[in-house]
Order: sequence, then structure tokens, then C-alpha cells
Amino acid sequence: MAYNRLNRPSDQRKAMLRSLATALINNGKIVTTEAKAKEVKKIAEGLIAMAVKEKDNFEMVKVQAKVPVKDKDGKRVKEVVDGKKVTKFETVEKEIKKDMPSRLHARRQMLKVLCPVTEVPAENAGKKKVKNFSLGMKQRLGIAIALAGDPDFLVLDEPINGLDPQGIVEIRELILKLNREKQITILISSHILDELSRVATCYGIIDNGRMVKEISAAELEMACRKCVHIEVTDTKI
Repeated sequence: MAYNRLNRPSDQRKAMLRSLATALINNGKIVTTEAKAKEVKKIAEGLIAMAVKEKDNFEMVKVQAKVPVKDKDGKRVKEVVDGKKVTKFETVEKEIKKDMPSRLHARRQMLKVLCPVTEVPAENAGKKKVKNFSLGMKQRLGIAIALAGDPDFLVLDEPINGLDPQGIVEIRELILKLNREKQITILISSHILDELSRVATCYGIIDNGRMVKEISAAELEMACRKCVHIEVTDTKI
């Protein structure tokens, strides 16, 4: 096993430097040896210079999004459609930041060093290694890593697959929280319609890799409601 000047194997050295650099950026100071401090200073200065250079390197773009109508208390407005109460939606124009290529590259370079995880509950994680996390915690960790880049749009593939009931509830609440508090648009790929109905506002149905239908939650609810179909052969009274 090859050792470097900090007397650590390369993988341990990288993990140590990432931890120290993250602590320095977040807290403004660290306590360590002079040799380690020189290494960390070099990393931190590079990240700061990159961040300053790319800070304003983005453009504002407008997108159309369907969002639920809310009242003054923040509650979803309901409307009656064919005798049933459904959530009312409206199409709004949102302005979002779109990173230019060099800013996106800089963000990815930073994430190789700085990966703060804020959505995994510390009281449950404790000192566990990731390999010992439950499936639900691994799902939350994956989402947290995706959030490290502060995205406006997040893609999740079967986020509740294999989870127990409690894990499903936690992921559902996390998805709703991200949309409600951080205004993140989330695209979920899943075949579990019952669970999707609790969070989705718009559905896209794909067949053989092609989008064959796009439908709002209210329209899908109307299409799937229970009914009785009656045919008669004689319409004379």
C-alpha cells in the first residue's frame, strides 16, 4: 500500500482532506497540523477562487409549471368537479437560474470535495457507516447528495421502491417539503400510482420509451373514478 507525505493511504488522505476542507469552508477555521493545514488551504483557496469567478455566470430562463392554487393560509384550494372535490391547479410562469457550462463544471468540481448532507436525520444515522444504513436512509442520502448542487429540478427513479411503510411516509414528506419550502420541481419515475396520487400534480404516461399521454392530477382522478356503464337497445319510452 502506497503512503504519501501525510502518512495516510491515498483513499484515507482524500477523505481526511475533504472533511477538513468542508469544515474550513463551513466554520471559517479548523485546528490541525501544519502539514495538513497547508494541503487544506490550497484546496480551499482553489474552491473560493472558482466560486468567486463563476458566482454570476448564469442566465435567467422562464418555464411553465402547473402548481396547486393556495389560499392566504397556504392551504390548497379545492373545487367541485362532477360532485367530487379536487385540488385546483393553475399554470404559472416561473423564472429559474440556468448555469452556464463553466459554472456547471465548477459546481461539479466543488461537489467532488464538498458534499454536505443535511437531509439525513443525525439522530438515526449516529456513527453508522453508509453500508449499514437502512434502505430508507440510503434513499434519503441519495436525495441529499442530489440536493448538494441546489437544483431547481430533481429527477427521482422509484424513490420508495423496497421501503417499509414508515420509510415510504418519510420519503413522501421529504418530497412534499422540498417542493413546498424550496420550490424544487420534482420528476418521479414510478409505477406505484397510489403513492404518486399523494404527491403528483401532473402525470406523464410512457409506453416503449415514448410519452403517450400527459394529464393533470384532477383529470386522472376523474378518468379513474368508479362508474356504471349501461347500454340499452330500446330508447323508446
